[in-house]
Amino acid sequence: MVPGVSTISVLIPPDFHGWRLDRALASLVPTMSRERLKALISSGHVRFGAALARDPSAKAPAGRTFEIDVPDAIPATALAQDIALEIVFED
Repeated sequence: MVPGVSTISVLIPPDFHGWRLDRALASLVPTMSRERLKALISSGHVRFGAALARDPSAKAPAGRTFEIDVPDAIPATALAQDIALEIVFED
């Protein structure tokens, strides 16, 4: 297991055979959006066995287990900027 990465295992049931991979995974992992799954597939974070799934539109084969590596969220921080402002009106 890689630190900073959570892994989700998903078995494709027969009902989802032939669906687009991103659509099937989005239906089976309701906590993740289809767009997020497309991005993870395209960036090489989804694998089956030792092979990577790189095409979100590939057909999902029934009975195959996919491993989704989800990187931990990085908190966004706002940085203050020193901006010269001209005060036009003051009450």
